[in-house]
Amino acid sequence: MNMQIILNKDSDFLDLYFEESALHITDYQALNKKIVIDNSSIKLIEKNPEEISTLADLKKAAEKLINTATTIFTRYPPDNITPSYFYINDSEAELLTEQLVMDILFDNYIHHSESITQHAYARHIGEILGTSTPSDIDSIRTNISNYMGTHFQRLSSDRSKYEVSLLGANSDEHAAYFNPVIENNSSQVKTFAAWDFFYFNSKVPILTKQYRRNFTRKNRNYSYKSIIADFIEYDTFVNRLLTNIRTNYITYECLMKYYYLNSYKRIDFIVQLAECILNNNLEETVAPFFLKWFTLPVVQIFESETDKQICFRDKTNFYRPLSKIEHLLLKNCSKDNNASATVCILLRKYQIIRAKAYDLFQYHYKFHAIPLYSSPKTYAYNPIYSEINDFILNSYNLNSFRENSIFWNKIRNLSDGTIEKDMKEIIGEIIKCNHILFPPLAKKS
Repeated sequence: MNMQIILNKDSDFLDLYFEESALHITDYQALNKKIVIDNSSIKLIEKNPEEISTLADLKKAAEKLINTATTIFTRYPPDNITPSYFYINDSEAELLTEQLVMDILFDNYIHHSESITQHAYARHIGEILGTSTPSDIDSIRTNISNYMGTHFQRLSSDRSKYEVSLLGANSDEHAAYFNPVIENNSSQVKTFAAWDFFYFNSKVPILTKQYRRNFTRKNRNYSYKSIIADFIEYDTFVNRLLTNIRTNYITYECLMKYYYLNSYKRIDFIVQLAECILNNNLEETVAPFFLKWFTLPVVQIFESETDKQICFRDKTNFYRPLSKIEHLLLKNCSKDNNASATVCILLRKYQIIRAKAYDLFQYHYKFHAIPLYSSPKTYAYNPIYSEINDFILNSYNLNSFRENSIFWNKIRNLSDGTIEKDMKEIIGEIIKCNHILFPPLAKKS
């Protein structure tokens, strides 16, 4: 492959890409060495990435990398894309900077939140949601165990193994993480974030239906009344998360769980998208563009175990949704007569720039602002959580879009149980959109 090396103004390594790579994005996450250029050749030495320990420094790094990513793309554009495509104004740069900050903060929650047992998590989430009686805790554990069993079986299929391998993971090791027999599970203690994933798929009805791929009115087995009841339960669940203001850490954890919901299950975004389509602000054909998971073919760099030289392999990377940006694009649709074309162009540009900046962060920086977790006294009142909470509530507050939703306001005010025609129409559109994200399983012949 034809490799191009990009140096910074001090002639130090900045980035590299391969001309054959569709969008010139390189994944550095498997490389724990520093790349140096010596007489036009690549050498690997011990790596000491720039360490970031404050939110302020994280914001500066994110802002720098968004600028770096756009500069690289305009100077070395991928084939068939003009350099001007990657131009962004100051407000767009600010939105992308906020997104990258949120990406890194959420990565920290995913990988470094406290590791606990299933029973401890059931008790913990029960306390957060106000359902912590012994029977409540047993119900949570039973639901999680049942989900793990179902998912463990799904992961044994050839298709699942192939899809896991595309993301660079070992399919057998991945499946072992879901083994419902705890004694045989590869990790008997898991992070809060891992248990969150299990809880979403097992305990909240509408989220469980998404996972089981039966959130549908086909054959009329799922009545409007039942759908409304499930939406009410989901709304109650979210409201309990977002009104649980106790210690800074609990607030932080609840905000992260809600962000997880928005980047994985996407119920709130699906509702906003359905409203936008029904209001004729967006063509229905654009929905897949927003809801298909964003993946990119990249080239991953790693060090050879034998000769310790730099090596390369093809890989598919998954990037989380640009939740706030996507909500804002929908919100502004009514202001543009060519909204459908405009939002598609803008969203793809933002996704590509963010992907480049995100992968550059993995090589150049290390964020370790939050000391986790020797005892509750060391983290429950740590001021970093207050700073993060302020950032999310002021700069990445996804709940504000829920508060302005006609659908959610109607859900909360269905006093006599009457389901009007417009509610049935939006539910129908919501189900259509959900099928793009979580297609119904094909019936076995």
